Amino acid sequence: FTQAGEDQFAETMFDDKPIKNRLWHRMAIDMSLESTPVNEIAMRSTFIFIALINTYVAAPFIAALCFWIGNVTAAFNPILASVIMTVCFTCLSNKGRYHDVVIIHQVLILIMPILLQFSLGGLEKSGGVMLGSALCPLGAAFFSKTKHALFWIKTYVACLIMTLCVEYLSPWCTLTMLQ
Repeated sequence: FTQAGEDQFAETMFDDKPIKNRLWHRMAIDMSLESTPVNEIAMRSTFIFIALINTYVAAPFIAALCFWIGNVTAAFNPILASVIMTVCFTCLSNKGRYHDVVIIHQVLILIMPILLQFSLGGLEKSGGVMLGSALCPLGAAFFSKTKHALFWIKTYVACLIMTLCVEYLSPWCTLTMLQ
Protein backbone atom coordinates (compact mmCIF):
# COMPACT_ATOMS: atom_id res chain seq x y z
CA PHE A 1 0.00 0.00 0.00
CA THR A 2 1.01 3.58 -0.52
CA GLN A 3 0.32 6.02 2.30
CA ALA A 4 -2.80 7.24 0.50
CA GLY A 5 -3.92 3.63 -0.01
CA GLU A 6 -3.39 2.84 3.67
CA ASP A 7 -5.38 5.91 4.68
CA GLN A 8 -8.23 4.95 2.38
CA PHE A 9 -8.13 1.35 3.66
CA ALA A 10 -8.22 2.51 7.26
CA GLU A 11 -10.99 4.94 6.45
CA THR A 12 -13.34 2.48 4.75
CA MET A 13 -12.41 -1.00 6.03
CA PHE A 14 -13.76 -2.96 3.02
CA ASP A 15 -16.91 -0.87 2.79
CA ASP A 16 -18.02 2.20 0.91
CA LYS A 17 -19.34 3.76 4.10
CA PRO A 18 -16.58 5.58 5.99
CA ILE A 19 -15.90 4.34 9.51
CA LYS A 20 -16.44 7.80 10.98
CA ASN A 21 -20.11 7.61 9.92
CA ARG A 22 -20.77 4.37 11.80
CA LEU A 23 -22.68 4.54 15.06
CA TRP A 24 -20.12 2.70 17.17
CA HIS A 25 -17.29 4.93 15.96
CA ARG A 26 -19.28 8.08 16.77
CA MET A 27 -20.07 6.65 20.21
CA ALA A 28 -16.37 5.93 20.80
CA ILE A 29 -15.51 9.52 19.92
CA ASP A 30 -18.30 10.87 22.15
CA MET A 31 -17.17 8.76 25.10
CA SER A 32 -13.51 9.78 24.75
CA LEU A 33 -11.59 12.85 25.70
CA GLU A 34 -10.41 15.08 22.87
CA SER A 35 -6.79 14.11 23.58
CA THR A 36 -7.47 10.40 22.93
CA PRO A 37 -5.21 9.08 20.11
CA VAL A 38 -6.79 7.85 16.87
CA ASN A 39 -5.63 4.23 17.38
CA GLU A 40 -7.26 4.23 20.82
CA ILE A 41 -10.51 5.51 19.27
CA ALA A 42 -10.35 2.59 16.81
CA MET A 43 -9.94 0.11 19.69
CA ARG A 44 -12.78 1.74 21.60
CA SER A 45 -15.08 1.66 18.58
CA THR A 46 -14.38 -2.09 18.28
CA PHE A 47 -15.35 -2.60 21.92
CA ILE A 48 -18.53 -0.56 21.49
CA PHE A 49 -19.43 -2.55 18.37
CA ILE A 50 -19.08 -5.80 20.33
CA ALA A 51 -21.03 -4.35 23.27
CA LEU A 52 -23.83 -3.26 20.92
CA ILE A 53 -24.02 -6.74 19.36
CA ASN A 54 -24.06 -8.29 22.83
CA THR A 55 -26.76 -5.88 24.05
CA TYR A 56 -29.11 -5.82 21.08
CA VAL A 57 -28.58 -9.20 19.38
CA ALA A 58 -27.20 -11.82 21.77
CA ALA A 59 -29.17 -10.87 24.90
CA PRO A 60 -32.59 -10.74 23.18
CA PHE A 61 -31.79 -14.05 21.46
CA ILE A 62 -30.96 -15.69 24.80
CA ALA A 63 -34.10 -14.21 26.35
CA ALA A 64 -36.20 -15.59 23.47
CA LEU A 65 -34.68 -19.04 23.97
CA CYS A 66 -35.49 -18.89 27.69
CA PHE A 67 -39.09 -17.88 26.92
CA TRP A 68 -39.27 -20.69 24.39
CA ILE A 69 -38.25 -23.31 26.96
CA GLY A 70 -40.78 -21.81 29.36
CA ASN A 71 -38.43 -20.25 31.90
CA VAL A 72 -39.57 -16.64 32.26
CA THR A 73 -37.29 -16.07 35.25
CA ALA A 74 -34.22 -16.98 33.21
CA ALA A 75 -35.39 -14.73 30.35
CA PHE A 76 -35.40 -11.78 32.71
CA ASN A 77 -31.57 -11.86 33.12
CA PRO A 78 -30.55 -10.99 29.53
CA ILE A 79 -33.40 -8.49 29.24
CA LEU A 80 -32.17 -6.77 32.40
CA ALA A 81 -28.62 -6.69 31.01
CA SER A 82 -29.88 -5.08 27.78
CA VAL A 83 -31.81 -2.45 29.71
CA ILE A 84 -28.81 -1.65 31.92
CA MET A 85 -26.50 -1.31 28.90
CA THR A 86 -29.05 0.84 27.06
CA VAL A 87 -29.23 3.20 30.04
CA CYS A 88 -25.46 3.09 30.26
CA PHE A 89 -25.00 3.97 26.58
CA THR A 90 -27.56 6.75 26.88
CA CYS A 91 -26.40 8.33 30.13
CA LEU A 92 -22.63 7.83 29.89
CA SER A 93 -22.09 8.78 26.28
CA ASN A 94 -20.68 12.18 27.16
CA LYS A 95 -16.97 12.99 27.01
CA GLY A 96 -14.60 10.89 29.06
CA ARG A 97 -17.01 8.20 30.31
CA TYR A 98 -15.72 5.33 28.16
CA HIS A 99 -14.06 3.49 31.05
CA ASP A 100 -17.30 3.59 33.08
CA VAL A 101 -19.12 1.92 30.17
CA VAL A 102 -16.39 -0.74 29.92
CA ILE A 103 -16.57 -1.51 33.65
CA ILE A 104 -20.37 -1.81 33.64
CA HIS A 105 -20.24 -4.05 30.57
CA GLN A 106 -17.52 -6.24 32.12
CA VAL A 107 -19.53 -6.65 35.34
CA LEU A 108 -22.63 -7.63 33.36
CA ILE A 109 -20.70 -10.14 31.25
CA LEU A 110 -19.27 -11.64 34.44
CA ILE A 111 -22.46 -11.76 36.53
CA MET A 112 -25.31 -12.40 34.09
CA PRO A 113 -24.27 -15.90 32.91
CA ILE A 114 -23.88 -16.96 36.53
CA LEU A 115 -27.34 -15.63 37.41
CA LEU A 116 -28.75 -17.27 34.29
CA GLN A 117 -27.22 -20.57 35.34
CA PHE A 118 -28.88 -20.44 38.77
CA SER A 119 -32.23 -19.46 37.28
CA LEU A 120 -32.04 -22.40 34.84
CA GLY A 121 -31.46 -24.86 37.69
CA GLY A 122 -27.72 -25.14 38.16
CA LEU A 123 -24.62 -26.15 36.30
CA GLU A 124 -25.90 -29.41 34.89
CA LYS A 125 -29.38 -28.22 33.90
CA SER A 126 -28.05 -25.03 32.32
CA GLY A 127 -25.38 -26.79 30.30
CA GLY A 128 -22.62 -24.81 31.99
CA VAL A 129 -23.86 -21.43 30.83
CA MET A 130 -21.70 -19.78 33.49
CA LEU A 131 -18.69 -20.52 31.30
CA GLY A 132 -19.95 -17.63 29.18
CA SER A 133 -18.50 -15.43 31.92
CA ALA A 134 -15.10 -16.28 30.45
CA LEU A 135 -15.79 -13.53 27.94
CA CYS A 136 -15.21 -11.04 30.76
CA PRO A 137 -11.47 -11.66 31.26
CA LEU A 138 -11.07 -12.30 27.53
CA GLY A 139 -12.59 -8.92 26.72
CA ALA A 140 -10.48 -7.29 29.42
CA ALA A 141 -7.36 -8.78 27.85
CA PHE A 142 -8.26 -7.21 24.51
CA PHE A 143 -9.70 -3.87 25.60
CA SER A 144 -7.95 -2.98 28.87
CA LYS A 145 -4.49 -2.56 30.25
CA THR A 146 -2.67 -5.58 31.67
CA LYS A 147 -3.35 -4.56 35.27
CA HIS A 148 -7.11 -4.41 34.61
CA ALA A 149 -7.07 -7.68 32.69
CA LEU A 150 -5.38 -9.45 35.62
CA PHE A 151 -8.03 -8.06 37.97
CA TRP A 152 -10.83 -9.45 35.76
CA ILE A 153 -9.10 -12.83 35.45
CA LYS A 154 -8.80 -13.08 39.25
CA THR A 155 -12.40 -11.96 39.67
CA TYR A 156 -13.59 -14.53 37.13
CA VAL A 157 -11.74 -17.38 38.88
CA ALA A 158 -13.11 -16.23 42.26
CA CYS A 159 -16.65 -16.17 40.84
CA LEU A 160 -16.24 -19.65 39.37
CA ILE A 161 -15.01 -21.06 42.67
CA MET A 162 -17.74 -19.26 44.62
CA THR A 163 -20.44 -20.42 42.20
CA LEU A 164 -19.33 -24.04 42.34
CA CYS A 165 -19.09 -23.92 46.15
CA VAL A 166 -22.55 -22.41 46.45
CA GLU A 167 -24.01 -24.90 44.02
CA TYR A 168 -22.47 -28.06 45.43
CA LEU A 169 -21.98 -27.20 49.10
CA SER A 170 -24.98 -25.05 49.97
CA PRO A 171 -28.02 -26.96 51.27
CA TRP A 172 -30.37 -24.20 50.02
CA CYS A 173 -28.98 -24.40 46.52
CA THR A 174 -29.07 -28.18 46.46
CA LEU A 175 -32.71 -28.28 47.59
CA THR A 176 -33.75 -25.58 45.09
CA MET A 177 -32.11 -27.29 42.14
CA LEU A 178 -33.52 -30.73 42.95
CA GLN A 179 -37.08 -29.46 42.60
